[in-house]
Amino acid sequence: MIFGLGMRMTHYSLDTNIVLWLLSEPQKLTRKVLNIIQNPDSELSLSVVTFWELQIKSQLGKLSLPYNLEEMQTELIAQFNVTIHPIRVEYVYQLKNLPLIHRDPFDRMIIAQAIYHHYILISADSIFSSYPVQVIWS
Repeated sequence: MIFGLGMRMTHYSLDTNIVLWLLSEPQKLTRKVLNIIQNPDSELSLSVVTFWELQIKSQLGKLSLPYNLEEMQTELIAQFNVTIHPIRVEYVYQLKNLPLIHRDPFDRMIIAQAIYHHYILISADSIFSSYPVQVIWS
C-alpha cells in the first residue's frame, strides 16, 4: 500500500514473546526490533491467537502475565498502534502448506497468518526461520 507522499508501510506481525517483552521487559528486545516497533512507517499486527495462548498458559500456571489481557490489548493499541487480527478460515487452510517442524498450534497459526498476509514476523524463536516466512530478530 502506498500512503501520502509515496511512503510504503511495512507490515510486521508480532510473536507472543515479543508482546510480553515489549510490555514488561523491553530490554530483552534487540535494537533492530525496537527500531522497527518505534518506526511510524511500521504497521504492527498481532494475532488473537496470542491472547488465546497467553490465557491458556496463564491458567495452567506456566506463565505470569504483567497485566490482564484486556489491559495488554489496550496498551498495545494505544501505545504501539497494534492491529489485532482475528482467526480466519484462510489461515487454517494455510496450515496444510506448513511442514511439521514443530507442533505448537499457536506458533503454527501465527506463522500461517503472517504467510497469508505476506507480513514479516518478529520473533526471537529461531525455529520460525525454518518456515517459509521472513523472520526478524537480530
